[in-house]
Amino acid sequence: MLDNRLLIASLNRGGLVGSSWELDDPMTGATPASCHAWRLDGAKILLRVDETEPASLKTMLASAQAINECNALALPMFLEPLPVTKTDKGYVVVKTAVALARLAGVASALGDSSRYLWLKLPIAMVTKRSPARRRCRFFCWVANRPATPRCSCANWNPPYPRDPTSAAH
Repeated sequence: MLDNRLLIASLNRGGLVGSSWELDDPMTGATPASCHAWRLDGAKILLRVDETEPASLKTMLASAQAINECNALALPMFLEPLPVTKTDKGYVVVKTAVALARLAGVASALGDSSRYLWLKLPIAMVTKRSPARRRCRFFCWVANRPATPRCSCANWNPPYPRDPTSAAH
């Protein structure tokens, strides 16, 4: 019915752009329990972190709790860590491999286990030295993808299954 597509709910949607609490982005959407009850294929969190913004820590703690809840339900969690910095026009993504590797290394260790954790990483910022490549599963997304997308990560031979819905270790 869905042409082999996955149904994944976004858990955090409370970080209103431009608000004083923008990076304090709690879980205000579906919960891991509701995702499980609805028989969804997984849950997703956007984790934007500005190292100078204390509210980022609250979102990290909420993310860790949601990861724990997903683990208890054997539900895959897709975590999208994005390093950001504040500018005159708001928060913008820090587009360096070093910044992403630093945050991905921390993100891969959130929660009580990474057994159901997948990191969603922008392929333009992923390097073979990224710490997360050694710690947990990840998949890449490509901005402005071509009409016939192909997996740019296919040649990397990750040590984990490529299917995010398969049994985790």
